[in-house]
Amino acid sequence: SYNTLAECYATTSFFPSTDPRALRWNQRKSTMMDLLDALAADVLCLQEVDNYYNFFEPELGARGYDGAFKQRNGPFKADGCATFWSRDKFRLVTQRELE
Repeated sequence: SYNTLAECYATTSFFPSTDPRALRWNQRKSTMMDLLDALAADVLCLQEVDNYYNFFEPELGARGYDGAFKQRNGPFKADGCATFWSRDKFRLVTQRELE
């Protein structure tokens, strides 16, 4: 399980003591993929995901994973949780979203 720190929350107002360069999505996404690759996990559970369709799904799909995403409910909630699984070992039988 890994908190990706959604891009929409990676701001200096939330993290005033952090170097702003470390909060940049383009900086963090390659580091994050290196970490996820190193895990070589059969199942990945990710929180605070706000780039599911344009980053995580294609990147992890190219690495042999299928996934499902559930966006948080409510106004101004752009992030959610994503679960990915190795398509060589698992297949989705059913999906149910919970709040």
